[in-house]
Amino acid sequence: MSRKRKVQITLATSRHIELGEGLVDDPYEKGAKLRVIKNVREHPVSHLLARGILSDSQAIAGETFRSNYERAVLGASRAIDYTKERVDGGLPAEPLSEAAQRATQWLNDVARHSGCGQIGYTILTHVCGEGIGMEATAKILRGSGCPGGRAGAGWVQAYLVDSLERLIHHLGMEAVGRRRR
Repeated sequence: MSRKRKVQITLATSRHIELGEGLVDDPYEKGAKLRVIKNVREHPVSHLLARGILSDSQAIAGETFRSNYERAVLGASRAIDYTKERVDGGLPAEPLSEAAQRATQWLNDVARHSGCGQIGYTILTHVCGEGIGMEATAKILRGSGCPGGRAGAGWVQAYLVDSLERLIHHLGMEAVGRRRR
């Protein structure tokens, strides 16, 4: 009797790139998943998920925070269309789109009512929103009760996991099972 084991495959590693296997939604078949190769060091949330530190529900909450943060910060930024003729004047971009307003309101709601606290929201902003790593976030938070050195990165990581759990409850997501997947 053979048993299938789920193995995290690391295809290539360097300081900035670590290719691993992931699952994404199939755009052609509803409900189906595709196995893909992706850079798990692209963002701290995906890196922690690949290492098994975050559960799937925590990663979804982190990605939700990330998308709302990016939408609120970027606002109405537009790319330059080089196919059009360059002219003086023209209409400026809308300073704050409706989507950016909704994202800003969502972030304000999370900051006030999620139960994360000021430090938890700051860690969510730095790690999930801006993509800053654990050690760099620990250096930023050094005066807020965060220990120095490598212990600070562990403190930030533990606080991040707790803040993501509180964000899950705030979002009304249901997390079931041992690993809450």
